[in-house]
Amino acid sequence: MKSLLLAMVAAWASPALADSVVPHYLGGVWATADSLFAGTTEQAELYLREDGFGLLIGSSAPATITSGPDKGKPGPRATLGMPFRSRLEGATLTIAPFNPGYRQDRGPMLICHYQEPDATLHCTADKKSWIMRRRSDTLDTTTAEMIEGFQIALRAYAGKASALLPAPSIRP
Repeated sequence: MKSLLLAMVAAWASPALADSVVPHYLGGVWATADSLFAGTTEQAELYLREDGFGLLIGSSAPATITSGPDKGKPGPRATLGMPFRSRLEGATLTIAPFNPGYRQDRGPMLICHYQEPDATLHCTADKKSWIMRRRSDTLDTTTAEMIEGFQIALRAYAGKASALLPAPSIRP
């Protein structure tokens, strides 16, 4: 009887622990500005689910138009998005981009520190830093479905539904 009770408690607790990779106050949309196209500098947006999966989108500073009637005005920006897996250790959120089609292809890690007093994420990667503010505590349906698709593709690549890359860590 005791072993049955212990098995039931373990089975009930495991899913709850598996879903709590990122606390609720970090889930949602974080951004450096109101839009990827705001201002004259590069911008970033972070779409984070509480299971640690998400999407990171960045835009370059606008190019300067060099000829024609709009010479000297801001031009187009390059934008790039990539799925990621994250993990929170203390106040440090470690974000590791991945390519769902080729598991070994990974981008540089993004390290973010949550600052509770002003509710901001201070992120660094490749000697660059950004301050992100929470724009929304929920993801829109389209983005959530896209992230789910990346997660499914990663599981399919791993060879079985339960095999995922380990969540990134700041530990050596």
